[in-house]
Amino acid sequence: MRSRPPITRDLSLAYLVSLLVALIMTIASLAGLVAGTSIYPDIDVKLFPLFVGQDALNVLVGLPILLGSMWLARRGSLIGLLLWPGALFYVVYDYGYYVLGAPFNWFFLPYIALMTLGMYAAIAVVVSVDADAVRGRLTGSVPARPIGGFLIGLALLFTTLWAAMTLSALAGGSTLDPIARVVTILDLTLQLPALFLAGILVWRRRPIAYVITGGLLLQAAAYLIGLSAITVLQEVVIGGPFEPVAIVPGLVVGALCLIAIGAFVRGAARPTELSAPPARSALEHASVR
Repeated sequence: MRSRPPITRDLSLAYLVSLLVALIMTIASLAGLVAGTSIYPDIDVKLFPLFVGQDALNVLVGLPILLGSMWLARRGSLIGLLLWPGALFYVVYDYGYYVLGAPFNWFFLPYIALMTLGMYAAIAVVVSVDADAVRGRLTGSVPARPIGGFLIGLALLFTTLWAAMTLSALAGGSTLDPIARVVTILDLTLQLPALFLAGILVWRRRPIAYVITGGLLLQAAAYLIGLSAITVLQEVVIGGPFEPVAIVPGLVVGALCLIAIGAFVRGAARPTELSAPPARSALEHASVR
């Protein structure tokens, strides 16, 4: 008999909000792809392929991981439940670029709605998961110290890089490139603190770490690999030279994130005492009625 998902609250509202996020995301992305010059008026020629490329990634990557994780979670899959908040966090982080960096347009409020709805839906999912049950399921499959060290190192590395770039610009009396400024804002306020905190929690084997880390790894992988793909697109469109240093690191780190996610996938698929008959009554008590 299939074990029930380790959840403690009804997630119906989170599903509805996530579906609304997917709908708004689809409309905004298709509008950018179909009518890019109208959606992004008077944008710099170098920045135009970045936003249109991101619209394409939202349709090809963002939507599938969001809808796919929701579908798996709905079917009782633990890995779907764990990746679902990460897919929502991808939306939050992604549309921060549009709110801060895209030209002011009719989708400004929908962009903000995507960030707001995505964040609160992700929080709703995370707090509805029985973290102790998840840790019991994943312990032995997820190498806590290597993954925790990887996340801490990744957060510290990029924090150092963005801080050094900012201080260098200030010392030289110059300013940051518009996109670099947006990346710095979002990384230093959203992504890097989340990765650092998750790394500390995984290192210490806290129950909540096993709930949030798989999704954060998914978001980081999608972002880094997607950013590398968009960089290639930008160089093709503007006819600029390829810069391996702007492409290869994102692909490598993104691949490492995917490898780490594999440990969560294996752990979620591993038969444990959670599905054994003696444990069913306790699990049913913590599951959605």
